[in-house]
Amino acid sequence: MFVSDGFAGQVHVQNLCPSEFGGKLIAFYAEGCNALPCTFVRGRSYNAELIFEPGRNSTTLSIRCGAVVLGEPQIIADWSACEDLTKENRCPVKAGETYKYAKLVEISPFAPPGMYTVHCELVDDKKTQQLCVQGDVRLLPW
Repeated sequence: MFVSDGFAGQVHVQNLCPSEFGGKLIAFYAEGCNALPCTFVRGRSYNAELIFEPGRNSTTLSIRCGAVVLGEPQIIADWSACEDLTKENRCPVKAGETYKYAKLVEISPFAPPGMYTVHCELVDDKKTQQLCVQGDVRLLPW
């Protein structure tokens, strides 16, 4: 669940993964997310950052995000996270070390406006969920 802490762009989230190898979520930042739900405009791009500690060593990391759109579950992101880790800390990752993931997220100009609950997970090379977060997003047409 996204929980605002009053800092512009910073949103606190809990790690919702039940995994025994789950990592530690330190901080999540979303450009323009100053109040809940986070409000974004379709057709625009937003910077997002995730600071975390993996719960286990891994040679790869993947980000997967989804939401229910027009009554159907949709995958809205599914890509490798390794190339978007900061240059000083790329894959492989080590348990207990701090990593920063930064990505410019593009929102499709064809995405239907509305309220969505978005679920994202960070998955390691053993397909173990390291982090799972979800929060409500309002998507505006302009």
